Amino acid sequence: MGFLNFLRKREEKKPSAGIELPSVEVKLSGLSEWLGQELSEKTSSARKRSEELQEKIVKGFQQVGVSARKLGKSEFEAKDKTYAAVNSVKDTLAKRTQSISGKCPSPVPDSYSGMREFQKRVGVLLKELMNISPRQGMVLSNYFRKDSSSIMKEIKNINSIMEELQRFLDYEGKSLFLMEEAERISREISERLESLSGLEKRHKEIRLEIRGLKESLSGKEKSLNVISKDSGWEGLEKAKKDKETLENRARDLKFRIGEELSSAKRPLKKYLHLKRDELSREERNFLERFVKSPLKTIMSGEGTGKLKSHLLILKGMLDRGINLKDKEVEKLKGLINRMESGEISKMMEEYEGALKETEEKGKAIDKDFSGLSEKRKQAEAGINETKNDIEKLEKELRETGDNAKNLKEDMGKDREKLETLIYENINRKVNILLNNGAIG
Repeated sequence: MGFLNFLRKREEKKPSAGIELPSVEVKLSGLSEWLGQELSEKTSSARKRSEELQEKIVKGFQQVGVSARKLGKSEFEAKDKTYAAVNSVKDTLAKRTQSISGKCPSPVPDSYSGMREFQKRVGVLLKELMNISPRQGMVLSNYFRKDSSSIMKEIKNINSIMEELQRFLDYEGKSLFLMEEAERISREISERLESLSGLEKRHKEIRLEIRGLKESLSGKEKSLNVISKDSGWEGLEKAKKDKETLENRARDLKFRIGEELSSAKRPLKKYLHLKRDELSREERNFLERFVKSPLKTIMSGEGTGKLKSHLLILKGMLDRGINLKDKEVEKLKGLINRMESGEISKMMEEYEGALKETEEKGKAIDKDFSGLSEKRKQAEAGINETKNDIEKLEKELRETGDNAKNLKEDMGKDREKLETLIYENINRKVNILLNNGAIG
């Protein structure tokens, strides 16, 4: 439509670069104040110009609302057959335009980011105002040309001011952008400097703690060395070897006794099956326990007497109903013979004696060498604890150094970004002075 042609972009002209000013060194803490003085006239002029443009846009929207209300009151001649449809389209559009015109944001002249937000919101509202259907455009052009043209005129005016605002933000308003960005980046650098200061303090504390722990570790290792050279250790080692010899003998006897008794398990299981009804409850329980665990049953205090009596009965039944392999018969007879000769009882006595000696030797070691062992145990525990503490602190030291390094790199990038930004906007090289800290 013809009345939309005004939305085409105007050709923009960039201002020429100014003369480069002498370089200067500025402390970060005083950067905002220095920049404010350098840009005092520009920022003052920019705020005034920004306020003027935004106020014009607000008034433009107010005027659109006035024209929309006027359009809403206009009526097409009732005698025309299209009266109802035309007025319905017009009323809907007038109400919508009036509603949109009332949403214009308030001016924000002091903040560059606020100006950009104002510009963005106004742009959305303009797009909504111009979003009309072909039918609505036809109705306005053919039936309400005079009233709608005033709305189009105001929208065109607003769009023209918006283009002017865009140019302002791109050039004159950059002084406000520079101030805002400088304050933001300076604040971020200051926060990082504060964090770096905390890291430096902790870094020094860790180094001192590690030094103290290493001195303590050296003392503990010397103490352990003294303990390890105590003459009592020779006696302890001999006592431990004697105890180990007794333990091995007891283990060997236990195995041999278990092997001898286990040879009777299967024969007695058959015997129990055949003689169950003739056996007393006590005899059945004894045999069931023996079949399940021969050595445990005999060593529980019930002795070999009961076992021997049942084995002799079993021996007499070998030719009368109990079918055993020749090897089983041979082992069974050998066990009976060794029980009758007292060999099994002797082995059991030796086993019990070895167990008792082992127990007594253990008690003697605890009594005679417990203090020495406890000293070394405590010394070793103290050394391990100190080593763990040193390892944790060394890890924290590395992490602290890495974090400090990252902070420095980030601050360097921020400073470079800020110095470049200042140079691009005021043609002056600025060296921003920071306290980088001592962590390397």
